[in-house]
Amino acid sequence: MSLTSYYGRYYFVSATRGVHDEAKHEQDLKKALSYDPSHGYANLALARLMLKREAFGGALQYQQQGMESFLPLRGYVQMGTILEKLGRAKDAEDYYNKAVRMDPSSIEALERLALLAFRAQDSVRLESLASEIRRLDLNNVNSLYLLARDAERTNNLGVAYQNYQNISFILSRKQAGSGALLFKPEDIGASMTDLREKIASK
Repeated sequence: MSLTSYYGRYYFVSATRGVHDEAKHEQDLKKALSYDPSHGYANLALARLMLKREAFGGALQYQQQGMESFLPLRGYVQMGTILEKLGRAKDAEDYYNKAVRMDPSSIEALERLALLAFRAQDSVRLESLASEIRRLDLNNVNSLYLLARDAERTNNLGVAYQNYQNISFILSRKQAGSGALLFKPEDIGASMTDLREKIASK
């Protein structure tokens, strides 16, 4: 191992072991790259940090550099998310599809595809993706949320209410998965109240 690779690895390990604040984490990742600019994992870690800060241009630069040497499943999802945030939905969809081809059970990638289908108002594709997600995880609330929102959009208020009700039940039993939610849990009750009023007024 060359000296530059050694120090690149040393600072990467320093960045990822133990408890650090965000500034120290970023500093060590950048030190790792100063010694080894091709360090795939360090680049992807910095891309994730930039994504969190909504610095999408910087995130894309680190992500592209990282994926030249390191191609994990989550790397494809992360690239898709960055592109999605940059308004490049079609390119994002391509990366999410690549992730699903690598692992058909990748709920994270399937959820992002479902979100794109919802935004495109493609109810048929959304229902297909939501069905696959719930086959893999019966308590997946993100798929139910997208179905509820889509049902509201198409004025299927009863269907929307039922999906929100199912979300509320799953959340109350703390059965939802550990992934990031596409909604604020406290908003579900308000949505149900609003729908009850709309249904009653019909």
